[in-house]
Amino acid sequence: SIAGIKVHGEFEPRETININTDSLFGTGTVSNYSERLSTGKREFNANGLQMGIKQLFPKEGEELTADLNYFSGKNEGNSLYVTDYYTNSGSKTGDYQQQLLSSGTNKFVTIQTDYVNTFKNIKLETGLRAQLRKLSNINDNYVFNSTSNQFELIPSATSNYKNNDNVYAAYVSLSGSKKDFGYKVGVRAESSKYDGTLLGSSTQFSNSYPVSLFPSLFLSQKLKNKQELQFSVTRRINVARFARGDGERPSASRRCRIKRSMAFSGQRVSRTAGTSGRSGAMKAQWGWYGASSAIHRVISAICSALNTLWDSAGGIRSA
Repeated sequence: SIAGIKVHGEFEPRETININTDSLFGTGTVSNYSERLSTGKREFNANGLQMGIKQLFPKEGEELTADLNYFSGKNEGNSLYVTDYYTNSGSKTGDYQQQLLSSGTNKFVTIQTDYVNTFKNIKLETGLRAQLRKLSNINDNYVFNSTSNQFELIPSATSNYKNNDNVYAAYVSLSGSKKDFGYKVGVRAESSKYDGTLLGSSTQFSNSYPVSLFPSLFLSQKLKNKQELQFSVTRRINVARFARGDGERPSASRRCRIKRSMAFSGQRVSRTAGTSGRSGAMKAQWGWYGASSAIHRVISAICSALNTLWDSAGGIRSA
């Protein structure tokens, strides 16, 4: 089988925010009003290809499958944020303008093959898998300079990076049953390598794990009244990638001027062993799991609060 994927999307968000700020000073309370208008346009395009082959044999229960998945996408964005400041009487005292130009690419390839065969009451499953990913991200933050009458790039507020991560894996498992008792035991071997670069600087980092083994054991016992007792022990890998746990790429805030580059230059890998009450196939354990991070959310919350306070005190604004 073969299938193609074509994706296109674009949107032009527009938002107006009215901000009333009360600042507490030793001499009393100072109230200020500001209005923030944000406009922009974002566009993304993607292409994908899926191919699958299944070979059946004369022997019942024996089969060989091969799958290929390819995905390539790119995006572009242009956003403008204008904040106007007013006195209590309604007179405009100044404004602050920010512009964000963004772009990125994503290429993802997965190649996988699986073989299944049965021998009396034993089922053999084995397979190979390669997962290749290549990403690039550009987020350039500009601030309008009224003296030069043009937008100027803020290097410390950019988030430009690229990274590659490749994972190669192989697995084998045996499963069977005897009367009301079932079992499945297997092991997955995995080799991974991760490379990242912060663009515009010489900062590079990488992680590599030549060969790691992840065994698993699943047991089940059927009970009376259609009940079943299950037990499993598995070893997994948690990888912190060059992104937040929800999948969104790190970037400097377009509304907060105290934030700096949020590109993560480190990576932590941990392996955990645990038990589970549900049984699963070895094929479901092919991938890794992205570790979430709350760092970006905490800084965003602090930044949002401090931004309005500092603006109200006249700390950072252009006339």
